[in-house]
Amino acid sequence: MKTYLIIICFIFPCCLINTVLAKDNVTIIKWQRNIRISYASSSGNSESETFAGRFKLSFEGKTNRGYFNTEYYLDRDDDKETENKLDIDGRWEHLIADRTFLFTNTHFKRDKMAGHEYRIYGGPGIGYDIIRTPTSHLKGLVSINYDYEKYTNNTGLTYSSAMGKFSTIYSIHILENLIFKEDIDYTISFENSDRYFFDSESAIQVKINNYLALELSYKIEYQNVTKAKNIEHTDRKLLASLVVNF
Repeated sequence: MKTYLIIICFIFPCCLINTVLAKDNVTIIKWQRNIRISYASSSGNSESETFAGRFKLSFEGKTNRGYFNTEYYLDRDDDKETENKLDIDGRWEHLIADRTFLFTNTHFKRDKMAGHEYRIYGGPGIGYDIIRTPTSHLKGLVSINYDYEKYTNNTGLTYSSAMGKFSTIYSIHILENLIFKEDIDYTISFENSDRYFFDSESAIQVKINNYLALELSYKIEYQNVTKAKNIEHTDRKLLASLVVNF
């Protein structure tokens, strides 16, 4: 697991930077780097109110695009953990036509309150830019991933399978300084159709200036199969964030 963490935490963003620097292959059109400092209210398996941190790195070139995201939540109540979640994901896209692209993605998730000591998956896929205008962007993605999970509650149980993932990523500038975003992921096991996950995040962001923005977002994470009776199927988070772009 440590080797995998090193790959997704360090090697992936280094590959992004290395490709960016190889300007014979990539002409950068857009860079984005930001940190979100959030106040998060959670319900479901984690009943907590805490501060959270999130870091995003992305670039878009003529033929290559890269995205890296990490977020962390931790809260204690009377020396007892009420939240312990780490989420890291990355995606590399390569355009093969005007709107069609191939990609590879990887994801690491630790959410002890939801029953996962860790969950790792990754694999290749194909995507399409359904809408791409100066004010709005909608893309659809389909991928085949290898999924490996280790459960908490001292069970020592693990699970692995091939899974299909279907995603949509949408953003629109409602006004010059007002952006709405919606991300949806649906992942299902090829071995057991009852085993699926549904994740969504809706956000409204108000731009203050080139460096600061305020964001209000709502996240839903659903797992259809749990390994313990005390694990709830749905987790929800409401986040109020200060976004710092640099």
